[in-house]
Amino acid sequence: MQEDLEKRLIKLEGLAAMQDHQLDQLNQLVYAQQQAMDQMEKKIRHMQQQAQSAPDAGNQKPPHY
Repeated sequence: MQEDLEKRLIKLEGLAAMQDHQLDQLNQLVYAQQQAMDQMEKKIRHMQQQAQSAPDAGNQKPPHY
């Protein structure tokens, strides 16, 4: 009986360690994704500012005409 409990405890400790490792990996992934999203948002804001400050080219003919 004691041996069964010890085996179960060892198994549970192994599972807890594996879950802890997986949680750390997921946290790193979420952090990296958030950094990438922050960079994309910054680029989008910059492009929006450029588009707003650019002269209206809607009425101009392309240079090859």
